[in-house]
Amino acid sequence: MLLLVLSIILQIEFVFPVLMMLSIVYICLMNYLFRKKEANNLLRYIFLIVPIYIIYNNIKPLIKKLHSTDLDSVLINIDKSIFGLNPTEYLATISNPFLTEYLQIAYLLFYVLPILQALEYLMRESKFEFQYLLRNMIFGFLFSFILYLFIPAIGPRFTLHEYSMINNELPGLFFTEYIRNMVDYGGGILNFNLNPSIQVNRDCFPSGHTMMTIINIFVAFKYNSKLKYLILFIGISLIISTVYLRYHYVIDLIAGVLFGYLSIKIENLINRKIQLK
Repeated sequence: MLLLVLSIILQIEFVFPVLMMLSIVYICLMNYLFRKKEANNLLRYIFLIVPIYIIYNNIKPLIKKLHSTDLDSVLINIDKSIFGLNPTEYLATISNPFLTEYLQIAYLLFYVLPILQALEYLMRESKFEFQYLLRNMIFGFLFSFILYLFIPAIGPRFTLHEYSMINNELPGLFFTEYIRNMVDYGGGILNFNLNPSIQVNRDCFPSGHTMMTIINIFVAFKYNSKLKYLILFIGISLIISTVYLRYHYVIDLIAGVLFGYLSIKIENLINRKIQLK
């Protein structure tokens, strides 16, 4: 709702407010249809995932209205003040195709880990744990979208490195380039003939991958998932990959950890308030 109000106040072109309104209507409709059917509550959470991608892909015009320039320089300076150098430039000196391949696959597993965990809870009929995971993942995504509004950034692959040279500078083995193209397309780079730094979504700070992975790991250990150590290992690899692969600055990861923890606390507080009514 906050994103919708902002888009109207800032007079964003009609497409974004319409999509936001449709997403809100969709969410309200799903809650209405399933609110009295406990058996269908699981379906409600699954259906609520649908608007997330719509909102993510249409938040860029709102960010551009709020900010005339990106704030990557701020994040670069913070990293330099902490480490005395640019971490992605240092990691380039120790990169190799085997590590690049592994970390690029780990980065893609961001979308797989919560699905595996959710399926485990469903298979062992742990309805509460399943709902807890989905509630926190959905809230975490929406919370991260709001945070993107404050510090728009496109990441070191555009600012500290030459984007067009990444396949030469960080080559993988078999799947790296294909996965990169998938990630780029999902991140808003739809036409490779146009300037990618203009097209890409401003979703660098905080790191959404880190936020959601922290939530994923927290829930896995809180409810003793059988996959918890696998999720932890891949999750740590995933977080490291965000800097190694030049998607994020280190300060994005630090913020992602903090906001991931804060997201869990806020969601739990809101849910308790709702349960009391």
